[in-house]
Formats: sequence, C-alpha cells, structure tokens
Amino acid sequence: MIVDAMAKISRKTKTSVSPGPVKEPSVVVKPLGKLGGLDGIHLSLIALVVIMAALLFVVSGGSRVQATNSTTTIQQNCQYSESNGTCLVPLHNASQIRLDIEKFIASYAYLNTSYSLLPYITDVNAMNISYVASGHIWYVTVPVKSLSGNSTVYLGFSVNDKNSSITPFIQSITPSLSTPDYVKSYGVVELAGKAACSTSLPVSVYWFIDPYSPGSISSLAQLNSINSKFKGSVQTHIEILYTQYSAQVAASHGINNTQALGKYLFCASQQPSFPEFASTLNSTYDGQYVSPSFLAAMSKNSGLNSTQLDACMNNSSAIISRQSVLAQYYNVTSTPLVVTDCQFQSIPQTTQYALCIANSTLCK
Repeated sequence: MIVDAMAKISRKTKTSVSPGPVKEPSVVVKPLGKLGGLDGIHLSLIALVVIMAALLFVVSGGSRVQATNSTTTIQQNCQYSESNGTCLVPLHNASQIRLDIEKFIASYAYLNTSYSLLPYITDVNAMNISYVASGHIWYVTVPVKSLSGNSTVYLGFSVNDKNSSITPFIQSITPSLSTPDYVKSYGVVELAGKAACSTSLPVSVYWFIDPYSPGSISSLAQLNSINSKFKGSVQTHIEILYTQYSAQVAASHGINNTQALGKYLFCASQQPSFPEFASTLNSTYDGQYVSPSFLAAMSKNSGLNSTQLDACMNNSSAIISRQSVLAQYYNVTSTPLVVTDCQFQSIPQTTQYALCIANSTLCK
C-alpha cells in the first residue's frame, strides 16, 4: 500500500548469516488495504490535512491555551483558564489525551485504505496538545513524516473533554474499530497485552509476508540488512501468509504452483545462503507469477543445500498452515508487517525503531 518514494526506501543488501531455527510458521489471513499496507498516503490526504490544520488554527486562534502555560498574568495560578475568579479545570489532563490519540491513530491500521499506514509514520513524540476551556475541547496536532524524511504534514483532532469523543479533521475516514494498541513512537505500535518474547538477546523478529503482496519481496532486502547489522543480536523468522494476492495468482496458475514461492522463501530462510537467494529473487522479481522450475534453478545457483531444502519443502505446507492463530494473536491484518519481540509492530522500513525500543543496546 505505499507507492512512490515510500515503497522504494528498501535497499538491496547482500549478506551471509545463519538464520535461526523455525519457531513460528505462518498463517492465512486477508490483508487490509488494496496494496497490502505499503502504498503512499494520497495527495488528497495531504491537501485535506493542510486545509484542516489551517482551519484548526483559525478556530482555536488566540482563545486556545497551551496545556503547559498559565492563561494570563492575573490567572497565574490557573493552568488552563478561569471564570469569575475560579480556575476551570478539565476532566482530563494532557497525558490522558495523548494516550487517547495514540490509541486512535493505531486504529487506522484496520482501515481498508492507504490510511492504514498512518500509525507507522506519525510522530507522536512531537504531538501538540491545547485546551479551549470555553468549549471544553482539546485540540491536538500530530506531524506525519514521510519514510524518506523529505516531507511533513499534520493531522488534526479534537477531543471532547466531557465524553472523550475524538473527531479527526479527516471526516470521511474515521476508524470504526477501537483498539487498546497504541502508537509508541514514530514507526512503532505497541500491542496491548503482549509480553516480550525474551528478556535477553537475541531479539525475535517475525517478518509476515504474502510473497505476491506488493512490497513483500523488496522488504527482504531490509530483513537481510537487519540480520547483517545486528548479527547474533537479532533472530528473524519469515512468516508466509497466503492472502488475496496469492489467490489472484492461483486463479491463473493453480494453488500448488502459486504457493511454491512462499515455500521456497520459508525453507530458504532456514539456510545460511538465504541472503543470496533473497537478493537474486529481489533483483529479478517483477510482481508476476514465479514458476517452481525457476525457483528450483535459483535455489541451486544461490548455493542452497538441496537435501535440506527438499526435506523442508515436503513439510512446509503443514508448518505454514497450522499456525493460523499467529497472525490473529499479533493483530496482523496486512503484509508486509513485522512484529518485534512479540509486542512491537512496525512496517519493514521502521523495524529498526522497534528493535531500539525492544532492547536499548541495539540503538548504540
């Protein structure tokens, strides 16, 4: 679901590492969004956000009060405002409003539009929160940064202090599904109620892909880059999801032929020569059907152990199919999507941020 610059941020990396043992195979789910979570935010969003941000400024204007400042010299002891000598105190504080907005933004991941990308490109650490005491309304603006870092627009929200209802200034795409998950930081959603996989290194990373979903094959360059950079500190696992994209290919080429790509990827990831296999596939893949014979030749040229590969291929269908609860457990609704340390969700381009949160030693 990301086109243009956002989808092209991947860099092909050729490394040689030893993938970890299979821990969690994959499941069959249907992704949200026509392009699997990796196309760009529409230009209409940018225009609409800018217009509404301007409208927000006009509406709130001089009457809004910064949450951290006093209102006037006379009202020095009132944090927000006063009426007839009495401080007007909202029912909620700025920290509560912040969390509400972080959860609300996380719920965009379940929209069947390109807006499902929003949780991973909003900079909640730069959130601005203001309160208008006369209307009992909180106003919030949040920067939305492109993955390339070349552009920034703003999302605007109003929060009713009396009933905590949130109104985004993108009226036509309000999420209908609330979620306890929340945006932890730029690029990372923290999954509510999920515990860390381990308290020590290596950090587990589950890389969910439908091989025929746009952006999935190219994301393998980022996976290899992470393996190369963090070596034994990170253990990646490819999780194959056969979604509507594979179903569309299967309609013309058959299920078995179509699923061969996923099986080869899954089994190749168990071998040290996987980076070579992934790099070759990435350089030749054009978004179309890949035949089993082509994959067999590619695996041989990439140096994969044929005996080990055949043994894995014979058992891969059962391994991939029986883990149908895995994606549901991690709230995976689109691919490619990454779950780090069993509790932090990201897109491939922002996985390093998730790794940093999961284990601060990886930020050095």
